[in-house]
This record gives sequence, structure tokens and C-alpha cells, in this order.
Amino acid sequence: DWRTPDADYAWYPRYSSTDVFEFLRADLRSGEVPSYPRQVDGLDISLTQDDLYLVSGARLAEPHRLNGAAVLILELCSGDNTPAQIVCLLQAAFDLESAPEVVVLEFLSFAYAVGLIRGK
Repeated sequence: DWRTPDADYAWYPRYSSTDVFEFLRADLRSGEVPSYPRQVDGLDISLTQDDLYLVSGARLAEPHRLNGAAVLILELCSGDNTPAQIVCLLQAAFDLESAPEVVVLEFLSFAYAVGLIRGK
């Protein structure tokens, strides 16, 4: 199943401090990814002094600090895009040679588990 990354595949990225997407990586809390992820209502996204974004909202247990790439993924969660489309859009936005499937799926799984996104 493409929604659940397999760490044993050779193409699975190894985490590195020089990886620009390292900040997005999180423990897979639920492993679930909605078919058409949608940002929950009432999120407040504000830029902090250290060029990260603070995402808070009444429905969240705690605020979350995200980088610009994570916020872009969150903004692409409109309910109209599938995870595969979000991967392609992120690849185009950062002009990446390969599609960042694992990064996007891990972030979507994390965002769903903590209440940043829901299913359509």
C-alpha cells in the first residue's frame, strides 16, 4: 500500500541533518492518511521570529511549530487534493528532482493524528 512507507525499501530516504525536509519528519502516530485531506477550521497560522510558523487553534491540544514546507503542505490540504496530488504540487513548488512521497505522507499522517487535518 503506497500510503504506508516501508523502511526496508532501498529508496526510502535516510534521515540526515542536511536534509531540508528533516523538520517535517515525525513519528507516525496513527499511520492514517485521508483520501482528500482538509485543513481543520479555525487554525491560526502565524510567522515567528525564527522564520517558523506557529499553528494553533481551539481544537488542537497544543500549538505546533512548522517550517514553510510543512505549512505549504497544510495549505494544500483543501479537500480537493489527494495525497498524490499534494506530492506532485510540492515537487513542483520546490523544483525537486524526485517526488517527496515519504515526507508528504509522514507529515499528512502526523497532521491527521494531531488534528491539523481531517478527511473531506
